[in-house]
Amino acid sequence: MNRDYTIHEYKGVRFINLSKRDIVTEDGEVFPAERYTKVKDGEEITISSTLRSSPTFLFNREPENLSPSHVYIENLTFSELIHLPHPEDVEWLESLPEGVLVISNVKSSIAFGFPVCMFRTKQGDDGEYYHYPTAVLWCKTT
Repeated sequence: MNRDYTIHEYKGVRFINLSKRDIVTEDGEVFPAERYTKVKDGEEITISSTLRSSPTFLFNREPENLSPSHVYIENLTFSELIHLPHPEDVEWLESLPEGVLVISNVKSSIAFGFPVCMFRTKQGDDGEYYHYPTAVLWCKTT
């Protein structure tokens, strides 16, 4: 997959920002989200780069903490919702240099697993929210 991106570095943490939002640290550094332009209906528009996944269902999968009162309800079935990562995006992730995090959103973090993750945020004294690139949130894939 051919994708343009910038590898940012902050306090030794190397990352690509696919979160759709600029990453702003408390000390004022700004790391812009990856964006590209394309022409639609004769007009140039800017689009945020993201990772793609497809929702799908795993039928007849009961939750581990299913209440006994639900077990005996006739015709009650459960299906688990999962997001499958797009194969081209998996291939792109595998082509990245070692040690580079891909900062994205919760859905992508769950679908792809590490190194797709997020930075913790915290509200500063001024009321603004800041990112902490040395505090990484990641998800285990199913």
